[in-house]
Amino acid sequence: MASPTKGVYVGEISDRSSAKEAGLQKNDVIISINDIPTDNVAQLQEQVAKYRPGDKIKVTYVRDNKTNSVNVQLRNLQGTTQVTKAADIMDLGCAFKKVDESTLRQLGLSNGVQVTGLSKGRFHDAGVKEGFIITSINNSRISTPEDAEKMYKAIMKGNGDEKVMILRGVYPTGKRGIYAVDLSGTE
Repeated sequence: MASPTKGVYVGEISDRSSAKEAGLQKNDVIISINDIPTDNVAQLQEQVAKYRPGDKIKVTYVRDNKTNSVNVQLRNLQGTTQVTKAADIMDLGCAFKKVDESTLRQLGLSNGVQVTGLSKGRFHDAGVKEGFIITSINNSRISTPEDAEKMYKAIMKGNGDEKVMILRGVYPTGKRGIYAVDLSGTE
């Protein structure tokens, strides 16, 4: 087989990852997951998203013009096969997405994550509106969706009855906002 024209090029492989454990290497090109073609990153993410940590998937890839397949056991972000408890971050009733550089520049911000997919939940109850850009939670700087999730988990693990997220940030219109999100009673 000649060099693939479609597929997902492997640029980096992190330690403790499923890919590394399965023997995938930098410069490999992943062409399918469970025999479903992955012509681009979106298709690869869509296929992997159908499975959970601990599941095994068949990854077909090209290395040195040879096609190979390997079974990969999926891991979570912590490098384990445990499925993280679904009841946690979902209680907030929203997701977080990275804010693009041009929006940050326009608003004069150096960091922040945007509230997206707002539905009924703790954020909605606190008055947070779709599109709010969170720059800090409880005075800790927030730059990535993972930062927001880590803060949430830290608050939930903390001792004491008062579990509150103080959100500071700004709307894309430039209007600033501060919200107190009550997390008590979510355990």
